[in-house]
Amino acid sequence: MLFSVYVPFASALLGGLLSLAGSALATWRSNAYDKKVRNEALERSQAESAFSAFSRLMDAHNTAANLLLHINEMFRSAEESGGQELEPWAKVMEIVGAEDEIEKIDPSEIVFLIEEKKAELINDIPLIIRRVRNNAVSTQRYNDLRSETMKFMKDHADETNLGEGTRVGSVFSGKAAKQAQMYEYQLNNLLGQIIENLEKDVVKSWDIVSAFNDAASERFGNLYPKFKVEQRSNRSVEQT
Repeated sequence: MLFSVYVPFASALLGGLLSLAGSALATWRSNAYDKKVRNEALERSQAESAFSAFSRLMDAHNTAANLLLHINEMFRSAEESGGQELEPWAKVMEIVGAEDEIEKIDPSEIVFLIEEKKAELINDIPLIIRRVRNNAVSTQRYNDLRSETMKFMKDHADETNLGEGTRVGSVFSGKAAKQAQMYEYQLNNLLGQIIENLEKDVVKSWDIVSAFNDAASERFGNLYPKFKVEQRSNRSVEQT
C-alpha cells in the first residue's frame, strides 16, 4: 500500500518538473528573441546615425571644395581678362558659399568606430568639421572686409577705375594711402590663409569621407546605403 501512494506522487513531481522545464525553455527563447530584436533595432539605429554623419561629412567636404573652386575661378577670370598684375584681393571678389552652415557630428553617431578600431577617425572627424567651419567664418570675414574696403575706396580715393570682371584700381594720397595699404595687407593676408587652409582641408576631408564610408560599409553591411566614393578631378560620391 505504501508503494501505491508514492507512484502517483513521483509521477506528478516528474510532470511538474517537465512543465517547469518547458516553461523555462519558452521563457529563454522569448528572451533570446527579444534580445535579438533589440540588437537588430540598435544596429539599424546606429547605421542610420552613421549615414547621417556621412552626409554631413560630405557636406563639409563639398563646402570646402566649392569655396576653393570659386576662388580659383575668380583668379582664372582675372588672368583671362588681363588682370595678371592686380593684387590677389582685387582679383577675388565676394566668395559665394561662405554663409553655408556646417553641422557638427555627435560622438554617438560615430561610436561604432571604436569597435572597428578606427580611433584616428574619431579624432579626425570633429577636427575637420571645426576647420571647415572656421574656413567659412574666415571667408565671411573676407567678404565683409572687402565690402568695407570698397566703400573706403569709393569715399577716399583720388581716382578709382572699376574695370570688367574683377579688375579694380584706385589712387590714394596722404593718410588715405596708408589706410588703403592696411586694408590691402589685411585682405591679402586673410585671403592667403583661407586658400592655404582650404587646399589642405579639401584633401583631408575627402580622405576622411572615404575612410568613414569604408568603415561604415564594413560594420553595418546591407543596413548601410552602398556608396561608391571615387576621387576624380571633381570629387564625387555615388549611391550604388
